[in-house]
Amino acid sequence: MVDLTSNAHRSETASLIQAAPRRLSEQLLRNIPIFTSVPDSAISKLAASLEPHFAPAGAIVFSQGDAGDSLFIIERGEVVIKLPDDEGGETVLARMGPGEFFGELALLDGQPRSATAEADSDAQLLKLSRGQFLDVLRQPQVLESVLVVLSQRIRAADTLVSVTGIDNRKLREEARTDALTKLGNRRRLREDLETLNARALRYGYTYALAMCDIDFFKRYNDRYGHTAGDEVLRQVSATLAAECRSGDAVYRYGGEEFVIVMPQQTIQGASIGLERIRSAVENLVLEHADSEIGVVTISGGIAALDMATTDELQAPLNEADKALYEAKRSGRNRVHVYAAAGAA
Repeated sequence: MVDLTSNAHRSETASLIQAAPRRLSEQLLRNIPIFTSVPDSAISKLAASLEPHFAPAGAIVFSQGDAGDSLFIIERGEVVIKLPDDEGGETVLARMGPGEFFGELALLDGQPRSATAEADSDAQLLKLSRGQFLDVLRQPQVLESVLVVLSQRIRAADTLVSVTGIDNRKLREEARTDALTKLGNRRRLREDLETLNARALRYGYTYALAMCDIDFFKRYNDRYGHTAGDEVLRQVSATLAAECRSGDAVYRYGGEEFVIVMPQQTIQGASIGLERIRSAVENLVLEHADSEIGVVTISGGIAALDMATTDELQAPLNEADKALYEAKRSGRNRVHVYAAAGAA
């Protein structure tokens, strides 16, 4: 929906409202586009049958999914038309003021409301029932006026939804991407693991998971500064992504920790792949004077989802973290595979 009145038109409308504070005058009805061609006798009858409706600021006039049994005309105040998005938020489709109307689409087709209308300030509304509105549509030339107005609104709404959809997709992508490394963040990791785990339960799919950590990274930051530390994070993350298989995914888990998810990969294959990645990071030859090796290195722990031995879908992440701890405890710059307690 769009604002169909000019500033001058709205000013004229507001003046008329002040002259008739309890009810829209016949002249004000005449100023609404869809009633322009309605005969005077029908306008008089219509003005007498409108039902006053007060909505305090923040009140919901109607919600998406409600029955579409009436049209509303704004006498005083403002109303916003909102559409919920898939992130739990809302997109404002239109902001309407005195003399404008809303709710006509559901009134025409008898379907549930397609959006939510909320009073943005204390609003005095006039309510027009479906029966009254259909009577008006039967007047000569009225249907043509209604079709013109509706086509304008639909065209504007289509444009808004298209642009908003692009913006929302961009925002969703940004919310799941680590700003520094451009890798998926912990939120995306959680969502992707939920998908993989659902496939594991349904189809028996499996995956391996590696958790990596830059060795002595705090020492690096203390000596070279956080700007240099950020550059190391970027180079290491780029190396991890470049050395992975095409179907694998790399995430920044937090700080200097990374997670690599390897769908349909065995623990043996994952170990070979992570060793290749570890070697590639070492071969970057990024100076690290406070490391025993003298260059930046990573340690890694590997685990795999095995539905035959566990129904705990969080297990691979926890087990990879334990394996990483063992890799660092046993000297760093190495890969360790998780082994359950008591395993041979």
